[in-house]
Amino acid sequence: MIFRDVGFSHRGADHDAIFMDGPNSTVEGGNTHVDPLDDVFGSAPNSPVLRPSNTDVDDSTKDDGTRYVRTEFSDVPKLRTTHVTNGYREGIAASKEQHIQAGFDEGYSLGAQLGLKAGRVLGQLEGIWHAVVASEQAKSKASVTHEEHEIVSELGGEAIAKMLADAEKELSVQALFGKEYFGADGIWTYDVPGQEDESETTFEHVATAHPALKKWDEQLTSLAGKLGLVLR
Repeated sequence: MIFRDVGFSHRGADHDAIFMDGPNSTVEGGNTHVDPLDDVFGSAPNSPVLRPSNTDVDDSTKDDGTRYVRTEFSDVPKLRTTHVTNGYREGIAASKEQHIQAGFDEGYSLGAQLGLKAGRVLGQLEGIWHAVVASEQAKSKASVTHEEHEIVSELGGEAIAKMLADAEKELSVQALFGKEYFGADGIWTYDVPGQEDESETTFEHVATAHPALKKWDEQLTSLAGKLGLVLR
């Protein structure tokens, strides 16, 4: 229980009011003044001044001698870094979508043309090899002339099998797109007829002019002619 040091009064025997002053009362000009809140606020200390824990303090002073504090909270640099990182990633993704996809589409079209022509040569050459091997097995059971034997030896299964193995090596993906035929930028380095007019040059023309494909297409046509075959 708190007792307040203020004045109090009581009545004497003659019922006259008697006033008594507390320690905080003042008398000026015969008037008594009592501050009833003096014991609550009168001796209270000044309110504390709080400062953020994560601040950068600038101790410089103004012209009038007063100091000022520059405050920057720690989450501001973190947010700035996050936004910069997200912007960088979005820029890379947009660039990939715009440029890499276009390059992929162009490379895919040229690769498809080269693959079609290489596949045709290898497929027809393998078909001829199977046919020759079957023919040799049939002729081994029958008598053949010396001239027919020389033809079989020159164009027999073993010779065509070796030809097929060489073709598979030279018409592989690594060989077709090797440094001998394409530069580091993916552009062919061999001559393509009519390539001066870019509007008339297609990927089919580029594939047809490939030196390795031209070589094996000519050899396949020659082999088919010796065997009396018509290729389509």
